Amino acid sequence: MQKKFQISLIETILKYNNISADAKLVQIYLCSQINKMPDYMKLPIYIIGVMLNVYSVVTSLKIFSKLDIKKRIQISIILRQLPIFKIFFRFFESITILKGLEISK
Repeated sequence: MQKKFQISLIETILKYNNISADAKLVQIYLCSQINKMPDYMKLPIYIIGVMLNVYSVVTSLKIFSKLDIKKRIQISIILRQLPIFKIFFRFFESITILKGLEISK
């Protein structure tokens, strides 16, 4: 997944949960966790990330990382209701929130 996309998704999750932490530090940790995953799990995460960008382009004519934070939060709220995105968001949210809270202390 692209670094800009990951950072924008991390910023969205942190802002939505009112956590002030450095998104780049969380992104480094997230990448380390993704790299530890088996190969067969990396591809679905990549595909879902691409689908999130496609949805964002279809609805607002911009890729996810170029949207303002309010629009990214709206899109994430909508997509986390869909079954395929629900697991993706749980994965990203759990890592982001835990690491964000650890960093912000």
